[in-house]
Amino acid sequence: MPVEIVSADSTQTVAQIFGVPSISVMYESTTVNWDNPPYVRIGNLFVSLTISGPTSWRYVATKICAKDNLTILTGRHGNVINPIDGSGWLRRLEESHGGDSVDPQDDRKEAAGLNKGGNRITVIDVREDDFRTTTGLRGKIMQYLKSGGVILSWCYGLYTMQVGYDVKHGEDVSNPTHGSFDKWRKLTDSRICDIVNCDWSWVPRS
Repeated sequence: MPVEIVSADSTQTVAQIFGVPSISVMYESTTVNWDNPPYVRIGNLFVSLTISGPTSWRYVATKICAKDNLTILTGRHGNVINPIDGSGWLRRLEESHGGDSVDPQDDRKEAAGLNKGGNRITVIDVREDDFRTTTGLRGKIMQYLKSGGVILSWCYGLYTMQVGYDVKHGEDVSNPTHGSFDKWRKLTDSRICDIVNCDWSWVPRS
């Protein structure tokens, strides 16, 4: 059965969840429907475990939270280690420039189809400055959780709070020659519960 929702208390690593010997061969796994990649649920916050797209969260909205209000945060890329500049801001190159794979318009189209004239699902563009630091993003997530569920609509949402000054846009931190490779390997070898306890302990769980 394809993996969909992963518990925040899971003691498995990403590789174990997908039943593969290592993270390097994860995308060869046949246990996951890559059109509906798995999300980790932390209270009412849903964060992607791997790559995702503007329709990836559809099953969360229609099966897991079918009657709940949802806020979709979108408009940026995500990675296991997210590039920030010298001031601690998410680099602008990580954001949508329109018509690309993380264009908020695609999420808005998806939401409009699911809303059917209503307003249960709201899409928020995170390219504003308030979202560009981990502290600012945390405040926004807490704000939107008061109204219902929140979905981070970007790749590797579980690792959103993991940042690096020495990571540039588009760099492959899984390459053993990269300066952040050891950090990448430690994160991808970590148990889900340990990452949640480290980065997401502030999210209400009840």
